[in-house]
Amino acid sequence: MKAKIKIFLLVVLSLLLLSGCKRKAEQEISVAEQFTDVTLIDPSPTIPPTPKISEKYNSIQDADKDEIAQVQKELMTVAEGCREIYQQADKGTAINVVLSFDTVRAMVDRIGQMGYPAVDAFAKLDMRSPEPIVQFGNQIPGNQNISVTYFTVYNDGQISAYHIGRTSGMWYLIAMSAEWTKDGMPRVMSQGRYVIGDVQFTEKGWLIYNRDTASFDDNQRTNINSYVFVRVLPYDSTKRALCDKYISPVGYFENNLFTTTWNESDFSVIDFNSLYSSIFGMYMGTDDLAAYNAAQYFSNVDDTSLFLIPTDTFEQMVCHYFNIDKGVLKNISDYSNALNGYFFYGYREGLYNYTPRISEPEVVDYWYNPDGTLTMQVDAVNKWYGTDKAFSHQVTVRDTSNGFQYVSNSLYLTENSIVPQCNLSYLLDVERAKTNY
Repeated sequence: MKAKIKIFLLVVLSLLLLSGCKRKAEQEISVAEQFTDVTLIDPSPTIPPTPKISEKYNSIQDADKDEIAQVQKELMTVAEGCREIYQQADKGTAINVVLSFDTVRAMVDRIGQMGYPAVDAFAKLDMRSPEPIVQFGNQIPGNQNISVTYFTVYNDGQISAYHIGRTSGMWYLIAMSAEWTKDGMPRVMSQGRYVIGDVQFTEKGWLIYNRDTASFDDNQRTNINSYVFVRVLPYDSTKRALCDKYISPVGYFENNLFTTTWNESDFSVIDFNSLYSSIFGMYMGTDDLAAYNAAQYFSNVDDTSLFLIPTDTFEQMVCHYFNIDKGVLKNISDYSNALNGYFFYGYREGLYNYTPRISEPEVVDYWYNPDGTLTMQVDAVNKWYGTDKAFSHQVTVRDTSNGFQYVSNSLYLTENSIVPQCNLSYLLDVERAKTNY
């Protein structure tokens, strides 16, 4: 059976790479009934691993002692500047300290006021005092020895200093963290020195660098992102709001709304059965629909891993976000007249051998059209592969009296584009083969 599964997975991969997420009207599925549990690989294309940067073991002992002392001095200066904020903050009732976002913001603001670049760990805030990073970024193309330090505040109050430097052509990172004693006094918690490479400062204002993975084991290389992304230049608040409203709720994980080209005259390329996960969450104001919560709302199809979405429910939600004829929707989707519903196969934990390496959308431009629609230029930021433009697309939406509708999407690719695949679409077909419908 293991041999059969391996053969089956190879077939699955070949089909995915050839057809992406596009559903075929009539797809023959052989041997599908033999398989009940299928573990998928990472739904992103295969990218060569990060090359080794140095065989040398990274150690704080390799660092210049004066440089270490300077980083520590700045870290303690920053922490001391935040001490009053931390001491007066509500730290929650859990065993571990949990600060409110307002407290984290106050600490980031204070560090910025002291003239140091500062961000929050969840990247919700624009960087404070980014000027040293910008100057550093402009010097990257040269050969001179350069360095810069920025600070990150975590929601437990930890403050970390990240000191990036280049000496004799070699990049390295000194990382040092400060924690708080029970008396609310700062102290150095940890420190380390690591070889890094591929340091970039992009036109859009991202500082990107990656750890040397030579010392990682196979599991770490597979599931730990070696790249670090730091937003230096501010993300325009209007663009951020547009992204949060129209793009991020769907994103790029296990659907093809934004990874294919389509418009209102032809919706056939869209996999609405997979997209329904996000549509359900947006419409209901809840978590996206997945295997773990689908049983709360819908019935399971006997002897399969499928759920059946009643016709009216599915079409009401889809037609809220798309100006599509219901007859067309039935024709291009996995629909059963006999069961009077649409099939749904939900994402579930343990479905992948690897951590899915999915991009995050970033609206970089927008404009209003004469017909009142809004078009957004979107870049996909893929932090797994160290690029702030894995691919690009233009999304047009139309505001309605009770929400909005998606009007079109145009996908723009280059030879270096990294576009995620949709695995659930094929697995739905595998499961449907068991239903005789």
